[in-house]
Amino acid sequence: MFAASDIVCVLLPIVRTSGFDYSLPAPANIGDLVQVTFQNKKITGVIIGKGAANLPAEKIKPIEKIFEIPGLTQTDIDWIIKMSDWTLMNPGAVLRLILNVDLDEKRPSKPLEIPAYRDTNAITLTPDQQKAAGAIQTTAPFKVHLLDGITGSGKTQVYFDVALRVYNAGKNVLIMMPEIALTQQFIKKFENKFGAKPFVWHSNLTPAARKKIWKAVASSPRPLIIIGTRSSLFLPWKNLGLIVVDEEHDSSYKQDDQGSYNARDMAILKAKMLNIPIILASATPSVETLRNVRDGKYTASLLPSRFGGAQLPVVEIIDLRKNKQTGDISEIMLSEISKTFESNQQIMLFLNRRGFSPHVFCADCGSPRTCPDCSVAMTYHQRFKKILCHYCGRKSQVPLICPDCGKGEMQMNGSGVEKIEKELRERFPSARIEILSSDTAADLSGIIERIENGETDIIVGTQILAKGHHFPNITLVGVIDADAGLYGNDFFAAEKTFQQLFKVSRRAGRGEIPGRVLLQTYNPDHPVLSAIKCNKRDDLMNTELQSRQAANMPPFGQLIAVIVESDKEAKLNKFCEDLKAAAPKIIGAKIAGPVPAEMYQIRNWYRQRFLVHGGEKDKLQPIIRKWIDSVKTPSDTRVKIDVNPQNFL
Repeated sequence: MFAASDIVCVLLPIVRTSGFDYSLPAPANIGDLVQVTFQNKKITGVIIGKGAANLPAEKIKPIEKIFEIPGLTQTDIDWIIKMSDWTLMNPGAVLRLILNVDLDEKRPSKPLEIPAYRDTNAITLTPDQQKAAGAIQTTAPFKVHLLDGITGSGKTQVYFDVALRVYNAGKNVLIMMPEIALTQQFIKKFENKFGAKPFVWHSNLTPAARKKIWKAVASSPRPLIIIGTRSSLFLPWKNLGLIVVDEEHDSSYKQDDQGSYNARDMAILKAKMLNIPIILASATPSVETLRNVRDGKYTASLLPSRFGGAQLPVVEIIDLRKNKQTGDISEIMLSEISKTFESNQQIMLFLNRRGFSPHVFCADCGSPRTCPDCSVAMTYHQRFKKILCHYCGRKSQVPLICPDCGKGEMQMNGSGVEKIEKELRERFPSARIEILSSDTAADLSGIIERIENGETDIIVGTQILAKGHHFPNITLVGVIDADAGLYGNDFFAAEKTFQQLFKVSRRAGRGEIPGRVLLQTYNPDHPVLSAIKCNKRDDLMNTELQSRQAANMPPFGQLIAVIVESDKEAKLNKFCEDLKAAAPKIIGAKIAGPVPAEMYQIRNWYRQRFLVHGGEKDKLQPIIRKWIDSVKTPSDTRVKIDVNPQNFL
């Protein structure tokens, strides 16, 4: 414990800081939360150790308040440092993810009522489920358990069983979900099992709700079960006994905005430091996870059959080279939609493209409508009757005459979900059709309720459809463009596309009636589509592992992207040239770039990229940190570092 008047180091939730010295007004411990003045603002920070005391005493400001709420543990602080070392985010940037509520009490608020959970709906697990649940020892030390089950196999019931054991032992449980869209049906399932609702943590909570949950996690004497998106990992956990990462492969766990990190990997790090078990659940595990299972670092439990006896859907490929269509939907698919609709069963159509048309251009000069602030084409949205930039959100009217040549009329090319909806309404005027995408997410719970109640006949949607929804009356799934995502400059395209299409296709036939899946493609022999059709996931992933190993790509190598951004193009170019000149020589690794980013301009910021490619065991982060720090970053310039990036835009 530090005594009054001692100089301590306080870490502040500021991007570029590792801590500042302040003097204590009263005794305090490492981990205590305090309020200080920094640049004339009151800021909450955390004591992380003894101060450097390299300033005269009169220049060291006093701490203004020591909060009574329990602070961070030493393990929390160590986790912040290790996360910083791996991601190259500054420790203050990591702390900002934790201290994201206002701890000042303007007036006392009523604390959360903590429910008592119990097993109110005992479900008899299948032998495979019992074996999987029994393999996860809740009192054992750290271990990563992969729950590898096909869609509909009951993975949730298995980790519910484990979570209940941990909760009954008096410990807290965190169940992470990739997106809030997954939690709607999940909450109902949780309440049926545990007799009360869980606390749900996500970015759309009100400040008051966030503060109540944050404080409950920090100080509740009773155990809690929290369902949350990636930010829930940064709650001030005490007595945490289990972490579950559902849909562990999902790219939504990767944060790119306020520093780049993979929440799944940071959850594994936290579990290791706390010496507790962690469950990764997926029907399509990531290549990294499968490699760790193969090497014996993770254990795996398989659930090969659907719960309740439901059968896997039959997958058929529609070769668009031989089956032409007048619109976006082939006659074969339209015929199957008609039969399913007449049978009072539901249909789901997938196209991972928002809006009506992604390409608006001049019929005379060919000039496209691009966002003036971003180097990207604007998409026409029928619901807004405007063109929209999907990066900065800018909206504008579609010009009657081309602004560039002054004579041509605007035309549209390509299709989004709104255009598919239009085609369906013309063909099936009596059908009740819903669009499920980020544009309609405000009514997500209403859409899901209408689908569950049989008030919707056809669902047209984007990648949200792949997010674990359970609709037993959907017996036909159609993929409009199965080729999208298979080509381009993304080395990981095969894995990502397989995971997405596999999950979408398994939405069919989850009830008593068998399901069918139709994939429209111009490349019917592509290995990804063949793997989905023949249910050969493991063969495809083994091939993917071999190709990654041959190319020394993750998980057999390391990629670290350095993205430099500036609102002044000349300043960006000069700084990147300075960085290039200062780039170190790394034995066994190479630094490529700078090159203009594929998305060269976003929100009026220009972007260039470096890419560091090294071996699996190379210690690249300290070298990169020293390299970036060796060149002074100009004002109005940002450097972002992305360890093992998942996109290269």
